[in-house]
Amino acid sequence: MRVRTVEQAAAWLEDVGLALLYPNADYVLPSLWEAVAGRVPVDWAIRDEEGKFVSFTPEMERVWSWKDALPAGRLACVGLHLARTSALVAPALVAPLYALTGRDGAPADFRAAELGDVELAVAEAALDAGRPVTRRELRLLIGSDKRTTDRAVNALQRKLVLTNAGRDSTESGWSSTLHDLFARRWRAKLRRLPA
Repeated sequence: MRVRTVEQAAAWLEDVGLALLYPNADYVLPSLWEAVAGRVPVDWAIRDEEGKFVSFTPEMERVWSWKDALPAGRLACVGLHLARTSALVAPALVAPLYALTGRDGAPADFRAAELGDVELAVAEAALDAGRPVTRRELRLLIGSDKRTTDRAVNALQRKLVLTNAGRDSTESGWSSTLHDLFARRWRAKLRRLPA
């Protein structure tokens, strides 16, 4: 059965535990794309007769919007947490995954992690903001350029310091992914960490 609603996507993730957003031959994990589309090749665009982009395919529209809706509703943990590509973690596996960091699950526990100067500045800015923030906001808060900040955000996601928290459409232009401290976002799941 193909996944058709965000609720079905959350239930599917609870069944599989860990997944990628899109298929990747380098990782033996299911993907949300496959659950939605029922096939591996990612057919993302509808094009006109000249080959110009018209819109996302219905499957891509679902996957693209759910990558933000799932973490916004805490139905999934989404980010660069498992691989160098977007992955989904079922809420039931958040605590066991986080326990691998050796940190205690408090929002400021990132201070015990091995972080570079920019990574620490980004994490501190996210902590001080007290809410999910966009990469643009983080750049402005720490006074850094886009490339440096993006590299730090990606590294902080791999270290389970930051995670995706939904979408912000208040900035001009494209909407932006919101990032929050992993331990703050998932605090309810991190109260009791396994050994």
